[in-house]
Amino acid sequence: MMKILKLRMVWERLAREDPFWAVLTVKEKRGNRWSPSEFFETGKVDVTMCLEQLSALNFNIEHRNALDFGCGVGRLTQALAGSFTSVTGVDVSMNMIQLARQYNSHGSKIIYQHNPKGDLDIFPNQTFDFLISLITLQHLPRELAIAYLKEFVRICRPGGCVCVQIVTEISSSSKKITYYPPTLLKRLLRWIRKKTGIGASMEMNALPLKVVESVISDAGGEIIFAREHCMSEEIQGKIFFIRC
Repeated sequence: MMKILKLRMVWERLAREDPFWAVLTVKEKRGNRWSPSEFFETGKVDVTMCLEQLSALNFNIEHRNALDFGCGVGRLTQALAGSFTSVTGVDVSMNMIQLARQYNSHGSKIIYQHNPKGDLDIFPNQTFDFLISLITLQHLPRELAIAYLKEFVRICRPGGCVCVQIVTEISSSSKKITYYPPTLLKRLLRWIRKKTGIGASMEMNALPLKVVESVISDAGGEIIFAREHCMSEEIQGKIFFIRC
């Protein structure tokens, strides 16, 4: 419960300060420099990529209900509405959900739900034909990421697909410790923020590939393809296409 509370505190604050950048952290867009049209266009690009990859794999799914997990202000949710009958966006931050509703351009076709819990019990088993979650799990503590990954498979219908991006490796060079005093002070403050959630920033965590494969297999899913998704030389990841 405490992990979820701290996570929510971080994302409620980010949603107030710079919501578009918090969702899509492009350096030059920090400081509320994303225009809504440009921002939501990136969602169309990402959703198109995922659906085209499914077609290339001859993975045919029903296009009834889709879920965008970690929807933020609806970057992917809005794009999914062009391909699915009904789309649901879910997020831990109420501020993000309220903004998503303001930017909703598809009326009742899209439903945004607040879920400040470490599970997805708000959804019955086998609810969605397609579930997408990009650049989200990496910001969660490992235990929560694993729990949600299991939930993704549970709420996806048989024959449906989970498309999820996961950071699988963060190189040690990005975690290099220095004893230069200002850096030590920064690390101390970061530790305090992480423990209390007060003033904390978004985390960046990895789930090793073997852990991802084991969790998905144990939950009853099957990885049919993994597309490389490297955020930088130090941060490596993949977009997993999972048959349920």
